[in-house]
Amino acid sequence: MPDWTDCQRWLTLDFEAARDKHGKLFPIEIGVANLKGQVWASLIRPPPHWEAGATAHQPKLLAEAMNSGRSPSEVVAALRKITQGYTLILSDALFVDQPLVERLYAEAASETHALPCR
Repeated sequence: MPDWTDCQRWLTLDFEAARDKHGKLFPIEIGVANLKGQVWASLIRPPPHWEAGATAHQPKLLAEAMNSGRSPSEVVAALRKITQGYTLILSDALFVDQPLVERLYAEAASETHALPCR
């Protein structure tokens, strides 16, 4: 159980997402912030099998992610470093964000031929 009094070790997580041709969400941007005000964000370049027929509420953001985003494996590598030492990661919509985290990590694992979770 998390130590609710140690809020300095909490991290918040948020995604922007698009839908693939089957209507399944995939992440195109991620942001994390701690209670000290430190923020990190990255566009996520969708692999070709995600972006085929993709739609988004923010089409300009999707286009930007496709052109200049980091690969899922680069984003996961950065996230692993950033989240070290944090005991609780908060989300405003866990039922949406959890599948996005899982899809991001699964894609990163397929790119690097590694296990999806540490």
